[in-house]
Amino acid sequence: MNKQIKSILTLIIVISAVFSAYSTSAYTPDVSWNTTGYYGLYYNLPSDHSNVLVTGKTNYVVTTKIADANDWYSSKYYAFNRVDSKLNFSANFFPVNTGLAGDPNFFAVNWRAVVEVPANGNYKYNVSSDDDSWIYIDDQLITNLGGLHVARATTGEIYLLKGFHKLEIFYADRSKYSAVFTFVPPTTWK
Repeated sequence: MNKQIKSILTLIIVISAVFSAYSTSAYTPDVSWNTTGYYGLYYNLPSDHSNVLVTGKTNYVVTTKIADANDWYSSKYYAFNRVDSKLNFSANFFPVNTGLAGDPNFFAVNWRAVVEVPANGNYKYNVSSDDDSWIYIDDQLITNLGGLHVARATTGEIYLLKGFHKLEIFYADRSKYSAVFTFVPPTTWK
């Protein structure tokens, strides 16, 4: 099989896998095939959710779950989807405001993308988040910045083979002040 055809078929398979989780009509991507960036599903959490921290709240539950093991990423809290060309959001990242008590605080996002790695090798990336964030490559957790905390930054490194890889990022803001998320991929990824 010709190398270019094999690459195209691999990309189609990876894209199908990325979007298979969004097979219900509520999650149908509202993007065209020529859209590039990170496909994000945005969720709005109510202020009475047990995992959000509200001043004076007595029924707060400290979560120890990772990424989509939390109910934040379910259709119950789904608000909208969009493609973000980059993931570099400042301290005032409050994209979800649907009229719930506590808005625009208390939200979660699940971004997905297919990245093309140009050659076998080690690749460095940077992540900063306030509060939770988890980064996966090909379904393997590579960064865990979970929990309620001020903005934390880390640099990660992963060895990847040349070709296409599935990138998945989970983020949540569960406290009233500041919402920061930044993901800076290697400049050589496409």
